[in-house]
This record gives sequence, C-alpha cells and structure tokens, in this order.
Amino acid sequence: LGQSLFFGVGAYLAGAMNHYLHWPPAITLPLASVFGGVICAALLSTVVRLRGVYFAMVTLMLPILIMKSIETTGILGGSHGIASLSPFPNDTLATYLAVIGFLVCLFVFRRIINSDYGLVLMAIKDDDRAVMSGGINIYWRKTQALFISGAVGSFAGAMMTHHYQFLGMSAFALDYSILPVAAVALGGQGSFAGAALGSLILVPLSEALRALGGLRIA
Repeated sequence: LGQSLFFGVGAYLAGAMNHYLHWPPAITLPLASVFGGVICAALLSTVVRLRGVYFAMVTLMLPILIMKSIETTGILGGSHGIASLSPFPNDTLATYLAVIGFLVCLFVFRRIINSDYGLVLMAIKDDDRAVMSGGINIYWRKTQALFISGAVGSFAGAMMTHHYQFLGMSAFALDYSILPVAAVALGGQGSFAGAALGSLILVPLSEALRALGGLRIA
C-alpha cells in the first residue's frame, strides 16, 4: 500500500531537479529512482517492526502528511504545483521506455524471487519469526525490499511527471496505492504474471472510462 508514497516521492524528485536545476529527463529519471528508493526506505525503516494493518496504516498516512506539509509551507509549488516541465523528446520514446522498464522489472523480480535472497524474503512474508530464529536480520531485509519497491515506484512517478509536464500534490493520491492492489486482485495473487495481467486490463480500462467521461462533459 506504499505505492502512492513511492510514486509521489519519485515525481517530486524528478520535477524539482528539472525545474530548479534544469536537468533533462535522461538525468532526472535514474536519479529520482535511486534517491526515491533511498528516501522511501529511510522513511519506512523506522516502522518495519510493524506488521499487517499497522504497517499499512503508516504507508497510507505518510503521503497525506507530506501533502499537507507541501500545502501548508508552499514548497515545491505548494497547492498550485509546478508546470512547464521538460517533456520526453517524443511520445514514442516515452512509450518504449515505459514498456522496457516494465519488462526489466518483471525479469529482475523473477530472478530475485527464485534466488536464495528471494526465498528469504518469501519466508519473511510467510513467517518472519521463524526466519528471525535462524539468525537472519529480518528488519534489514525488509528495508532492502522497501528500497527496491521504492525505486521502482519512484521511477514510475518520475515518468508521469515528465509525461504530463506537471508536478502537483495529486502525485501522492491514494489511487496509486489502490490501483496496484486492484490489479493484483484482478489478475491473481501469487505470481508476477497475474499482477502484470491485471495492470494491462485495469489501467487501459480506467483510462478509457476517464476519456469517455471527458467526452460526455464536453
């Protein structure tokens, strides 16, 4: 449920670097991904001892807290956001970059989950107390997993920022946490293919419905 946090952090990092430092997407994308993963892991490392609904509540509260902080202080554009950010050279490049990024993540995650490291992560998910009794620092492993997921989510947020050429508090919307959960439920849990299939169905469907709603309003 922390995807809205990961997404928003990546979006704001990429947008800030582009707006204030005038760095192009070729630089902001990788930097936002890496530093976004570090920031998200650092923010959530203090609560990795929580489990279940308690950890989920923290991941849902942090984006709201950050949104209120931005709105109150007016930093990074405040409630108005930052417009006129640098776009990708063309839409075709952005599409290929998104597809290639998706395939790379799918390949890397499958390699990780089938490795000894991935087996430890799966064991922590199933029974962390049993893994802890084996002398493994599960909290450090959880922090590493947060960095990996935070980097991927931050990359997606940075992609969106440059695609829409706008940075705003909507990057922390809870929709970005609910949508991945809905995609997993639709495609089937227990495999990366199920989550990918659910995303390929749900995201185009939601965009088509939004476009249809816009046409009716017009």
